[in-house]
Amino acid sequence: MGATTPVINAGGVVSGATFQPGIVAGSWVSILGRNLSGVTRIWQGSDFSGNTLPTSLDGVQVNINGQPAAVYFISPTQLNVQAPTPLIGNVSVQVVLKGASSNTITANAVANAPGLFTYPGNSKIYPAAVYPDGVIVGDPAVTQIGRASCRERV
Repeated sequence: MGATTPVINAGGVVSGATFQPGIVAGSWVSILGRNLSGVTRIWQGSDFSGNTLPTSLDGVQVNINGQPAAVYFISPTQLNVQAPTPLIGNVSVQVVLKGASSNTITANAVANAPGLFTYPGNSKIYPAAVYPDGVIVGDPAVTQIGRASCRERV
């Protein structure tokens, strides 16, 4: 594979929340590798077509079992996508960067795989969520960049 051909790492298709194997239809999936994109960015309003999530950002596309995945975040070493539905069992995952196809990785799609996104703070790991505008939801004692959680607003 050439220098601009995307490469997915062995075991590089994981849950976007836990970074553990096992992806779930409709959930966030992280793809780890090299040459996955020429830029680093998340989707923007201009990437949408009406209410349809973008399946390509700057020439980066991901196919899971031959179905296009919604692409949220791209970088040279990591992609974050939303898995299409339905999926179950062994599924194929391939990245296409400006027409150049990566190796194909087989991932295991499971019915569910509970997990929480986390945020490090004060030498501990806390569960986290993110508002649609990108602001982290959390305890202000843990993160100064987030809004107070709903529990603290009541």
